[in-house]
Amino acid sequence: MADESNHLRVVPLIWVADAESSTFYCEKLGFRMVNALRPDDVLAWCSLTKGNSQSMLQQHNKERKFQKPHGIQLYIICQDLDQVCAEIQGRGGASTDISYTFFNLRQFFVTDPDDNGICFESPVET
Repeated sequence: MADESNHLRVVPLIWVADAESSTFYCEKLGFRMVNALRPDDVLAWCSLTKGNSQSMLQQHNKERKFQKPHGIQLYIICQDLDQVCAEIQGRGGASTDISYTFFNLRQFFVTDPDDNGICFESPVET
């Protein structure tokens, strides 16, 4: 039986044409920005919280026409990423290799039958 306590929370990622739209989530919906990536001082990604809820906004590449993605992309935060990956593969699930991000996380992806992306990730131990 898998250790279900290893999955800490599910965090949806919302693709947006302009990440500055996060002001809508903060000012109108009451979220608070807790983390952000601003390459060249332009907001490209942010993490928002409200109570026990968390969401992320990711800006679409402005060099291409924005098309709202279909479906959903989930991010599941884990304590033991290697264990979760082994459990999924042990059940016959296909996943990408575990990789390291530039923002200090380890992650791997699986795709559901409807082509929705599911990312499992955990912080890099320092």
